[in-house]
Amino acid sequence: MAGPLSVLGAAAVLWSGCAREEGEVVARVGDRAITAREVRDLVSRQSGEAGEEGPADPMEHLQTLVDMELLLLEAEKEGVRESPFFRRRTARLRRDKLVGALEARRLDVTVGDDELARYIEREGYDRAIR
Repeated sequence: MAGPLSVLGAAAVLWSGCAREEGEVVARVGDRAITAREVRDLVSRQSGEAGEEGPADPMEHLQTLVDMELLLLEAEKEGVRESPFFRRRTARLRRDKLVGALEARRLDVTVGDDELARYIEREGYDRAIR
């Protein structure tokens, strides 16, 4: 490998229909391979979050993934994972995610139409506002 970053004809592979498999590697950053599937997933997430299409050029999406991998490599090199701040924040995020998952599992509430109608009538929400 000629360095930490090696990009293979990514644009052509990503959108020209040449990508026969979702797992096809379109770039490498260090030992990490970035696949056509990851780029397509990023496009889907960004267009879903923004409600619109992101950059039209697939290379921009690929560049985003490459940049993230380069930042991760640098963070590992600098020992960020071992810092007290990172450890505290990771522990807090993990706790919050676990509690959220448990709440979502236990608070799966379904209200029937009849029950909802009775509640609306009982609470007076069925009256017209004048």
